[in-house]
Amino acid sequence: MDLRAEASTPNAGLANVRTRQGVFEAMAFNRFIYGNHPVDYFGGIRWWENDKSASIDVEGVPASVSSEHNEGCVDAVIGAIRWYSFAQD
Repeated sequence: MDLRAEASTPNAGLANVRTRQGVFEAMAFNRFIYGNHPVDYFGGIRWWENDKSASIDVEGVPASVSSEHNEGCVDAVIGAIRWYSFAQD
């Protein structure tokens, strides 16, 4: 996801705001059969990256004001899914 916004006014100059979010997920799973009911076990990682920045350029001022924040993390993901058919053959 990459969101950007720019705005300009005749007296204030130019403002630029940017937000970016990235997610990457890697999983592995294995299926076991217990009687007539399969169970899927899975595990993996999920990586998050968030970047935010903002800047303001004011006309007549030689320096601009800006701020930036970058943050990321990695989560472990584990789980199980039990499949069950309510309809009997």
